[in-house]
Amino acid sequence: MEPYILESSFLQRSPRVWYNENDLYARTSRWYQFLNLCSYCRTVQVLKEKQQVIIRVRKFWFIINSTTIPFNEIEFVERYHWDVCKGQIGLTPDGFGATRVTEVWYVRIVVKGMPLPVNLFRFTGTGSRIIGGWWQMIIGGLPFDIEGMQDSKSDSYAKLVAAYTGADYKG
Repeated sequence: MEPYILESSFLQRSPRVWYNENDLYARTSRWYQFLNLCSYCRTVQVLKEKQQVIIRVRKFWFIINSTTIPFNEIEFVERYHWDVCKGQIGLTPDGFGATRVTEVWYVRIVVKGMPLPVNLFRFTGTGSRIIGGWWQMIIGGLPFDIEGMQDSKSDSYAKLVAAYTGADYKG
């Protein structure tokens, strides 16, 4: 029996994304900025007219690093997935493993001549695993789980970056 999975944006942390016909913007969410006392903020601009991706990172309130990547240097856009175990191990639909995980999805671009991809943003949230226990008793024995929307949001953002830059997307 397939589990019923409830997706909730409350269970994930992702950047604020907005766009118009020529530019795509993403910025660290206000909630995350508030949690670290506005000492950190990451902004990514994809500018069609200038044919550039501009990444600005503010750390410790005043230290600002800026990186500019021309569109013609971008090989492709990709996503990278990583699960972080929260310490609970048990039986899952995939076998024995972590029953509570935090999923991390990185949207990054691979640049010609650079050995490592450039991270644009990280989308983090609760991963889907069957939690069972008293949840199953409440809903009559049906497998039930909750997860964040980090997978779909990171996929949408990666597709937008690929569309604006004209690069291939390798999801």
